[in-house]
Amino acid sequence: MQLKNYTTLVLLTTITALLFVLSGCTDTQSSRSNKPTIELNTDRPGSDITTLELDKPKALLCHDACQANNECTAWTYVKPGIITAKAHCRLKNAVPDPKRSSCCISGRK
Repeated sequence: MQLKNYTTLVLLTTITALLFVLSGCTDTQSSRSNKPTIELNTDRPGSDITTLELDKPKALLCHDACQANNECTAWTYVKPGIITAKAHCRLKNAVPDPKRSSCCISGRK
């Protein structure tokens, strides 16, 4: 019975890792400036330049907004239902310390 549980765990871990890679998410800084650095379940509170209300609940829109703003060095995507019913994007002019939180997804330029 233990071998079956172990095999299932290995299979689930492998599938999760494959889905993560295929989604384009990464926790490391890329040498290409247009490839996002994504920190799942992470808030970077403070140093906000602006907060944008997003029409679609997609963290990549926050990354793109930061890329387009010369002052932006980091960003935090706030999931729908946390501030209002819509998702929000907080652009930052510094890279605040990360805090684990299921409310958000953050990234760095």
